[in-house]
Amino acid sequence: MELDIGADETSSDWEKPGELKGLHQMDIKVALQEAIDRKPAPIVDNYGNRMLRIPMEVHSDTTGKIALEGISITYNATVTITHDGDGNKLSQVLNRIIPDEVKPEDDPFIRIYIGVGALSPGMAYIDGLHVEYNAIPKQSKELPNFEVLEDSKATIYEDLADYFRDDYTEPEDMEYDVYVSGPMADKIDVEIDDQRRMVIDSTITENFYTKLSEPYDIKAKIRVTDDGGPNNVPPRSYTTKEFPIFVLPQNDPPVRTTENLPVLIANEGQTTIVADLDDYELFHDVDGDRLNYWIVPELEKVDDYDPEVQFRISRSSNTNEIKVEVDEDSDWTGDIPIKMYATDQAEFNKNRDPHISFTVRITNINDGPIWQELEKVTIEEDTADSRLIELTQFVKDIDTNRHDLDIFITDYTNKSFTIINLDKSASSLIYLGIEPWVENWNGQSTVSLMVTDGEFTDTTEITVEVTPVNDPPSLRIIEPSEDQPMDPGFFSVVGEASDVEEIQFVEVMFNDEWQMADGTNSWGITLETEYPDEMIENEPIQVRAFDGEMFVTAYVNITIMKFYEKPILDHDGDGHYDQEDDFPDDPSEWEDTDGDGVGDNTDDFPEAKEWQYDSDGDGVADLADTDPYDPSLYNDNNDNGINDQEEGRTKIDRGGGEDDEESSIPLILWILAVIAGVVTILSIAMFAVKRRASKDPKRMARYYARQQKIRNKRHDLIEKLPLAKLMEKMPDLFGSSSAKPSTGMPMPSRPGGPSPVMSRPGLPAPPGRPPMGPKPVQALPPGQQPMQRAPQTINPARRPP
Repeated sequence: MELDIGADETSSDWEKPGELKGLHQMDIKVALQEAIDRKPAPIVDNYGNRMLRIPMEVHSDTTGKIALEGISITYNATVTITHDGDGNKLSQVLNRIIPDEVKPEDDPFIRIYIGVGALSPGMAYIDGLHVEYNAIPKQSKELPNFEVLEDSKATIYEDLADYFRDDYTEPEDMEYDVYVSGPMADKIDVEIDDQRRMVIDSTITENFYTKLSEPYDIKAKIRVTDDGGPNNVPPRSYTTKEFPIFVLPQNDPPVRTTENLPVLIANEGQTTIVADLDDYELFHDVDGDRLNYWIVPELEKVDDYDPEVQFRISRSSNTNEIKVEVDEDSDWTGDIPIKMYATDQAEFNKNRDPHISFTVRITNINDGPIWQELEKVTIEEDTADSRLIELTQFVKDIDTNRHDLDIFITDYTNKSFTIINLDKSASSLIYLGIEPWVENWNGQSTVSLMVTDGEFTDTTEITVEVTPVNDPPSLRIIEPSEDQPMDPGFFSVVGEASDVEEIQFVEVMFNDEWQMADGTNSWGITLETEYPDEMIENEPIQVRAFDGEMFVTAYVNITIMKFYEKPILDHDGDGHYDQEDDFPDDPSEWEDTDGDGVGDNTDDFPEAKEWQYDSDGDGVADLADTDPYDPSLYNDNNDNGINDQEEGRTKIDRGGGEDDEESSIPLILWILAVIAGVVTILSIAMFAVKRRASKDPKRMARYYARQQKIRNKRHDLIEKLPLAKLMEKMPDLFGSSSAKPSTGMPMPSRPGGPSPVMSRPGLPAPPGRPPMGPKPVQALPPGQQPMQRAPQTINPARRPP
């Protein structure tokens, strides 16, 4: 088998004798290079590129099948591509890709794709690509507004060359064209002159103008074309976006038509709508503007015109109705010439605005009666008052005598409380009679009236107001009665009061002093009399009740009996009365400041209730002193003869426990707490009884009578059983011991001193040391007697219990 590369037939480039089976690899690089070096005849492809063709021939002396594969040929070639596969020049192909005209919304850049393909793998480099083309013109700034007035021709003095530019052609050398579109485009002419200015002519259509909002009536766009580019590149164009062209309206004055108003009929004494201008086409305005009318009556041309007629003619502000007003008291008739001007401006101009002339005729009619305003009638409550009102003076009728009119009451309100009637007198006068007849009623009654002349009627109302007045309250004193004798001391005054409105309060004056009573409708108060040496007669008691506006007063006089005072005693003769003496039977004591049952003269600690005696005089109470008879020791809790603070030890509880502590709450406190509870319960009960009694005058009287008896008995009890007798039994009741000797030394102030809880109970006096004696009692000076109080200066009701 032989392989010949290049088909030169001179020699085989590869031989294989014998049998060939399987896969054989051969190196043919040398043979290929020799074939290339021999430069075989070139072949020109469809693009004009020179190519080489290297044939390979296989020869065998026997039949069989052989396949060549894996042939790889790598070579370098440089080609210049000027045509496409169809033989067209690439410049022509590019011109077809680049459009001649670009719109503003299009992308100004064009992307051209160049693809390279091969039937076998390799590497290709493309360079020297040069593209020259003519770019389209561009718009450099926004165009101005294009406007023209109605019925005019305008030139927009803006050079379009200022709004466009090009890469090769100067803006002044480019070509400018305008294209107009829209539903009203044929109403105007638009062109661009030699100086590249827009000219708009709206005179071709009379009174034509466009609307100023979308969709626009007229739209336009401008096309700009350059002169082409290098290498005979053809011209290219740019077209702008559509923009509106506005024809602005201008005002045309109204003109008069051939139509006129007929004679307009109005009634005397009335307001009459004589015409509606919408029913007539008197004036025409080509712009469709709303017309304003100026109506001028020519009263100076009427010979018999009466100025009291007060003729007025006007157009309604909301409609085009013509209104004629004649004074209601006028009875004049006749013709009045009128001129009416029309304008579409805010103000009238007689020399500019058109007008028409017409006539208004005033005719006579029957005028009905008219009520004049009736003022409200006011009558006070519970007043025997009847009002007569002459109604004829409040009726007006220019065609009928008021005395010939008929007046009726059609209805009135609150008939149960008022009387309303008509009184027709002989003098043809009609009166309205009003009379309230229900006691304590106040309010309003509305009277409906009608007047008629036989053809026309008119109605009105008059208000009758019955105003409220303050009814005085009533007041009565139930107890005491007139000249009732009263024992000196406390007594009760009770009574009752009432009012149509409401009683605000009741107060009582006694002994020139006002005091507020309890209750209003049923009221009461407890007073205290003097304690006179002689009987006092006609002692006044004044009571008054107030209803918010006025007082009503009641009086009663009482007789105060003579007061018999009992003597004031000083049993122990120490110069302090029994009522003021804490120890009325002990001449050595009369005051107990701390209330511990030991008088201040004996008490070493008169202002400390829990401490009374200091036997050793060291300033520490016996109850707090660990050694009450040794002045050097007062806080020796460990019995070593040295105070705890002096040896640096803390206080030690000797272990007595709670059983060794004496109760610090005297029995008298428990007794006082029980008494306070009983008094509180009795006070609550008495308050409930008093509140229930305040609703009934009789029950209130019985309540105050019982209170008076209780006070009298309490007074007698105090006088018969003085507190001094009770105090004599106090030591036996509470188990108090006799007064203990005291040195009268004050207790020194020592921070952190012993407390009653950590101290010992008192010890007996040490042997050989006598107890200290009691303090001496201060005697009265020679010849001085115990103090006595004058009976007439003491009020037993106010003396201390």
